[in-house]
Amino acid sequence: MRQREDKRGGKIRLKDISRRLGVSAVSVHRALSGKSGVSESLREKVIRTADEMGYIRNYAAASMKRGISRIGIVLPRDHGTLNLYFNYLWLGISDSAEELRYLNIETERLICEDEREQERILEKLLHSESGEYAGLITFFFTRNERIFDLVRRISGTGVSVLVIDDDPPELSDVSCIPSNETISSAVAADFVSLVAAENSSVLLSSGRLDSAVHERKRESFIAALRERRPDLREEIIEGYSRERESNVPLCENMAKRLREKGEVSAVYALTSHDNRAIVEAIEKSGRRRRIRLLGTDLNEESILLLRQGRMDAVIDQAAYQKGYRAFQLISDQIMKCLPGRRCSPQPIDIVMKANLDFHTPWRLREQEDIGGRMLRRE
Repeated sequence: MRQREDKRGGKIRLKDISRRLGVSAVSVHRALSGKSGVSESLREKVIRTADEMGYIRNYAAASMKRGISRIGIVLPRDHGTLNLYFNYLWLGISDSAEELRYLNIETERLICEDEREQERILEKLLHSESGEYAGLITFFFTRNERIFDLVRRISGTGVSVLVIDDDPPELSDVSCIPSNETISSAVAADFVSLVAAENSSVLLSSGRLDSAVHERKRESFIAALRERRPDLREEIIEGYSRERESNVPLCENMAKRLREKGEVSAVYALTSHDNRAIVEAIEKSGRRRRIRLLGTDLNEESILLLRQGRMDAVIDQAAYQKGYRAFQLISDQIMKCLPGRRCSPQPIDIVMKANLDFHTPWRLREQEDIGGRMLRRE
């Protein structure tokens, strides 16, 4: 362990921390090492005091004594050949894991295509041998009580758990990186309110109807838009699909609405999986010049659509940064034996063709770089 020098020129030692708190040096050691025998409240107090006093634990050395810690990563991946959203989560996790490899932490990728597969994987993790997994990073397709229960029970076994893109109050003991849907919807409403024609209709895709996050995005966007532009009419178009075919229900439903009477001046794609379907629907209608289109998630597909002028702007939800930060947070939680915590969401950006070059370099890494390292099935 490395100790920072105190103001008198000496080293900060365990007994200095124990003297400050009025507890034994053994208790301080147990608290900082994640050992049993101390309460969680005392553990948190010791860690906080150690940080305040400048005590620096050599986690690399401690990890060598501890052995390998395994983190199970239970997430979907994008369908087809393009990186849209989930692949960027994987890439962020992969890059962060590479940087922290000296901590003796390894990842196990457990790709789930739907909730049924996710449930099967979580069941397996729950019944794995004690100590086999130190951490879990996952995602909720919907607010499925069975999935919630499995995550809650896994956390109860002492496994550190982090959920990306949600912060359900039912899971107060797990760490979360929320999706920030309120801010992203407000930014989307700001853009649409500036470009929409007076007394016109604004169409938005529904997203997944059984997703709590998508529901909050819809509601937040509509509320924000009504506050800014009460003259506009909002219409929700259903048909969400993760498939990449051009004839997905959303494309057909959007094209049908655009053939009807009533001026439509703006369309908002609620998710990255909606971008392409909406672009094709608008182009089929022959009304591209009269409609402003706002997409979601800056990725390989939306970058191309922006450059081609087939989309006007994109809300960037920082998928890569979420994945990168998620692995850092759960590693910190495992190394320092910290309890679960709510984390502040990632910043939201709006990207247009004019500022596209500031956002694109790392997002255009080769598909093999993303898919090969983290996503290809063995």
